[in-house]
Amino acid sequence: MQCNATQCIAMQRNKQQTWFMTLHTVTRIWFGGSLLTTCAGNFGMINIFHLVWSFNELGNFEIWRLLTPFLFVGKTGYDTLLDLYMIYQFSEQYEAGGPYNIVAGGGALDYIFMLMLGGMLILISYASLNMFVPAIPLFTT
Repeated sequence: MQCNATQCIAMQRNKQQTWFMTLHTVTRIWFGGSLLTTCAGNFGMINIFHLVWSFNELGNFEIWRLLTPFLFVGKTGYDTLLDLYMIYQFSEQYEAGGPYNIVAGGGALDYIFMLMLGGMLILISYASLNMFVPAIPLFTT
């Protein structure tokens, strides 16, 4: 089947949108947020230093700093592609209740609880150690 350039681009866009919408909810939000935040930071749309975890800046009501260190993957490169792929792959498996189905039966709520607990413990431990231990990805950038 022949198509002109506009039709081919529209068909390809429709395939990508269909794939993205078939992802599980938490996976779609976390993967999409990571992709958008990483691209925006690397292409200069957002100053990367506004994404960094800073306990002092929370006093200025910059509450996005609680979330953005976990969404920014790093500088553009092969490592970034691998990190995004791992976010997609492991998140999809965990949310589907695959090999990580340990205690509560898996699923979206179990996965959200795991992400919130892990993020909270990382931020608390990082603040309590006075930033002497580097954490990946954005705490040391």
